[in-house]
Amino acid sequence: MSVTSKDTPGLKSIAVLAYALCTAQLASGQLHMPYNGYNSWLHQSELLLDQKLYGAAAFSAQQHLDARVALYMKDDPILNTDRARYLKAIALLSSGTTSEADSAFISEAYRERVALARARALFHAQKWAASAEAYKQAGIDNLSNKEVASSKFERAYALFNDHQFEEAESILSSVKDVEGPYSAPAHYYYGLLAYNRGRFDDALKSFSKIEQMDAYKGVVPYYIAEIRYFQGQTGAALQKAREEMSRPTPSFYDNEFHLLAAQCLFEQEQYEQALPYFEYYYAKSDQIRKQDLYEMAYSYYRVKSFSKAIEPFRQLSSSQDSLGQTAMYFLGDCFLQTDDKRGAKNAFALAGSMDYNRSIAEHAILLSGKLAFELGYTAEGIAQMQKLLGDYPDGEDRKEATDVLSAQLLQSGNYEEAYNTLQQTPNADPALIQRAAYSLALKQLQQKRYSNAASLLDAAIEKGVPDEYLAAAHFWRSEVAYQLKNYEDAIQHGTAFLQTNSTGVKAIAPNVTVQHALITMGYAALHTGDYNGSAKYFAQAQNKNAAEGFSQKLASDAALREADASFLAKDYARAIALYDKLIAAKGAEADYALFQKSTLLGLQGKTTEQADILLQIVAQRNPVSQYLPEAHYALGDLLLDANKFEDAISHFEKITDQNAPHLASKALVKIAFAYQEAENTSKAIETYQAVIRKYPASEEKQAALDGLKSLYISTNKPDAYLKFLKENNLNTDSGNAGDTDSLYYQAEETQYVAGKYAEATAAMHKYLERYPNGLFSTKAHYYGGEAYYQLKQYDSALTHFDKVLGSGWSDFTEPSAQRAAGIAYTQGNYTASGRYYAQLRNIAESKNELAVAYRGMMFSADRMSDGLAANYADTLLTLPEIDEEMKMEAMLIKGNAAIRKENFEEAASLLQQVAASKNIETAAEAQYQMARLPLLQKKTAAAESAVTEAIRATSGSSYWNTKCYLLMADVFIAQKDYFNAKATLQSIIRNVKNESLRQDATRKLDEVKLLEKGKSKLKEGE
Repeated sequence: MSVTSKDTPGLKSIAVLAYALCTAQLASGQLHMPYNGYNSWLHQSELLLDQKLYGAAAFSAQQHLDARVALYMKDDPILNTDRARYLKAIALLSSGTTSEADSAFISEAYRERVALARARALFHAQKWAASAEAYKQAGIDNLSNKEVASSKFERAYALFNDHQFEEAESILSSVKDVEGPYSAPAHYYYGLLAYNRGRFDDALKSFSKIEQMDAYKGVVPYYIAEIRYFQGQTGAALQKAREEMSRPTPSFYDNEFHLLAAQCLFEQEQYEQALPYFEYYYAKSDQIRKQDLYEMAYSYYRVKSFSKAIEPFRQLSSSQDSLGQTAMYFLGDCFLQTDDKRGAKNAFALAGSMDYNRSIAEHAILLSGKLAFELGYTAEGIAQMQKLLGDYPDGEDRKEATDVLSAQLLQSGNYEEAYNTLQQTPNADPALIQRAAYSLALKQLQQKRYSNAASLLDAAIEKGVPDEYLAAAHFWRSEVAYQLKNYEDAIQHGTAFLQTNSTGVKAIAPNVTVQHALITMGYAALHTGDYNGSAKYFAQAQNKNAAEGFSQKLASDAALREADASFLAKDYARAIALYDKLIAAKGAEADYALFQKSTLLGLQGKTTEQADILLQIVAQRNPVSQYLPEAHYALGDLLLDANKFEDAISHFEKITDQNAPHLASKALVKIAFAYQEAENTSKAIETYQAVIRKYPASEEKQAALDGLKSLYISTNKPDAYLKFLKENNLNTDSGNAGDTDSLYYQAEETQYVAGKYAEATAAMHKYLERYPNGLFSTKAHYYGGEAYYQLKQYDSALTHFDKVLGSGWSDFTEPSAQRAAGIAYTQGNYTASGRYYAQLRNIAESKNELAVAYRGMMFSADRMSDGLAANYADTLLTLPEIDEEMKMEAMLIKGNAAIRKENFEEAASLLQQVAASKNIETAAEAQYQMARLPLLQKKTAAAESAVTEAIRATSGSSYWNTKCYLLMADVFIAQKDYFNAKATLQSIIRNVKNESLRQDATRKLDEVKLLEKGKSKLKEGE
């Protein structure tokens, strides 16, 4: 205990005592002058000083001095000048005026007494350093023994208060045994100094002499009891404390006596007897040392009062030392004993985050991880087990941690961490690695990262454990190979799947079916040119008895592709028979089959039959055939070949940018050619020019230029041709406008195809500088944009995709719109991404591209909290044949919009459906948003349950799982459960990889610490 830790009792009385002695000794030191006419003022000064009328005494002394100067020319022994000066100095010093007191005296006795008075004046003014120095200068030759003793004590007391303890102790040692009024105070302060220096025997001797005195009996017994405690005499210390606590009048140190009694009993392991004293001390104290909090909490723990132990243990959660670590470990057990597993998990996690005692830390991490798994917090459990295995590679809990971790990996949903952990774990189970690699591959496949998926599936297959995961890995490896255009690999892995397939596969992958595998193999064989093999695979895919999971829709698609394969194999008879079968079935494929049959008849030279079928397609109503533009185009070709130019033109004119943008430029060239063949030169020239102007990026542009050139030459108007080229910024360097143009462009495309993206961009710039409006300018911009995209120079890529989008429709318009939209969205420019997706919507040729466009518009609007997001979601849901994942995403966006409108019931209904999504990220976001609903409505109990469930459900998504933990911290804060809030946030900060989420957690933690500080009794600085 510090000598300045509590107001020192008796200080005021000691100061009064010193002052009284001072004035008494000064008075006793005076020799009164006999009264006569010469010394009347001097005599009056003495009387006034005795009466403590210091101002009047000083005045009388000064009057004596003034009278002597005025009336006498020579020194008169009766008029004692030295004494007058002395009386004046004493009077002034006694009144507190030190600056005007004279210090020049003939008599040494007067000089020393005035110096002593000056020191005492400073002493009373509590100017300790100046007072101590003044006492030193005063001298003691003319002082009595009692005066010497009092001046020494007063100097020691001044040194004590000036914290010059060593010199103070030396002086106190010399005066404490000198009888007089200062003996007891000297023993008290000497005892204090000896106590603080750990010299307990010396302190005990001094304290024992004054223990029963009234001035000290409320204080000194506490020090005596503490000394006994420090000397290991806990029995004597306890007895002393109990004696003092039993007195009718509470001691000045009554609270401390209760703490001392508790500590004595604690050390004697009498925890139950100690607790009443701890409780008394806790109730009476505003702030408590951490050691005392710990002992109180531990006493509760030892008597199995676990619920009472929790609060004092919990207040030690900020103590970053071995005591704090041990407290958190015991707190964890208290939570376990009271069935609060979440609190236990957090407490053990805090204990495990400190390494003062590595054995405690290791076991705490193990317990925290096991509890996380038990509570369904899989990602957190994995993180704890990984920490244990990483920080304690030779720890005694390593084997158990490895066993627990291995049992949980495949349930984690966080497949990347699971796979990496297994890869780094010596002697890991090959079957577990196979399953983890397979699961991670599927996640990569969902994100269309086909190369990554292929590598992981190869790793799964390499383990070769013969079970359902091996068969499923071959199935998906076939699908990935097809996406990567490795068609031979697709067939090889598809065959391996058929050989290893078992009934168990359906349990782990319902979408993995023989029918799917055969269809993929059929398409792959088509791409390799093995049309007969392709037809065989498609035929097998139509067999209902081949395997379970048969789909009639897939069978119909397979039948159509079997016919196409037979067509390509030039087995026309079989192809027509298959097409006829599909036409007769009048299914969704009938239109396509009919058109394909017409094409096949044309190849056989059966133009009349071909025309009949095409006319049948043209005449079709309710609904109109989706192949109507293609039928018009084919009929136009037949009529053109038959030199029926007007009829041909009438069919070609039915094709527009609106109904068939992919055929519009081709049809316009055919019209120009028909006019040319019909010798309608002006219309032919006009139409060829329209092709060049309207479709500058199309492949038909060159054919139009050739036709135009031919017509101008045949009409002897070469100057008109060159003028047209110049007006339209077309190359005029050579007779063929495309020769040099093509040469420069091919340089760019060659570099791009070779994967030399930097060289490709250089070639693009060279080409565009020479031919800014060249035949291949649109293609150049597109491939330049793609090259910059691969180089991750997204702003440059966007510039070139914009050029493509501003050049009218071409084969590169749709992919450019998709790329531009994706770049803008990734950069957070949602206004721009929404605009690009809207462009894609306006030019989309297929249902799939239209769905992609609306999906992008929906997400862009949602990120801007734009109310249109819900409208786009509604539109997306009305589109035919959108996949299940897009439906889920649309409902998620509608749910988010409902939350913003505070329509919580609608939001809950939508989000609950989305939570069942097979896409991990989509389902995780829905779980998070559902968990927010009760907290937004200030239903904290319901929010706690909802967030707990969300944490369990989102373990497969690192981002949304962390967001759920942040949400749980918000719930704890709302409940004023600052311990669990703090533990949760600290766990996030230790483990999260997303810097933005880490900053959120850090900010919240600072807020929680301020809130917790207001509730804690833990002493500041502890």
